[in-house]
Amino acid sequence: MKIHFTRQRLFYAAIGMLFLMACVLAGCEKREVEKEIKNLKSTDYEVREAAVAALVSIGKPAVDSLIERLKDENPSVQVAAAKALGKIGDKRAVGPLIDLIKTSFDVDLMFEVAVALSTIGDDRACEMLREVEGKGGNLISKLVRKHLLESGFCPKNQSPKKP
Repeated sequence: MKIHFTRQRLFYAAIGMLFLMACVLAGCEKREVEKEIKNLKSTDYEVREAAVAALVSIGKPAVDSLIERLKDENPSVQVAAAKALGKIGDKRAVGPLIDLIKTSFDVDLMFEVAVALSTIGDDRACEMLREVEGKGGNLISKLVRKHLLESGFCPKNQSPKKP
């Protein structure tokens, strides 16, 4: 029996191989995301930062898991998740980040969420960040104002007024 390879058969075979490779890669990404999410809980700052870098390099497939980590009871995990979400830049994170900044009183966390929101650049974030300026006392207000001015995220006419 002789198999005849036409261009059309080769094309479909190539498409099938691409789908197979994508499926394999998706499984690998999922395992890698799970591993790095566990590393976010490390007490070692360098391990957490390496996990953030790895999750950022994975990108959008890591977003849902990172959003879940925003609910972690450990502020260090929340900070690392917010940092990664900001660097990935997926707008799915805006709502959960806004919810977190509304309820947090941790200055480091609030600032990292503010940076993430301004980096993602969604319209809802500018208004929220203006509210935050007054929420956290002088330190967080000054940090957020400085970041907003440096990043150029909020247009000057929308920039929060100084206390």
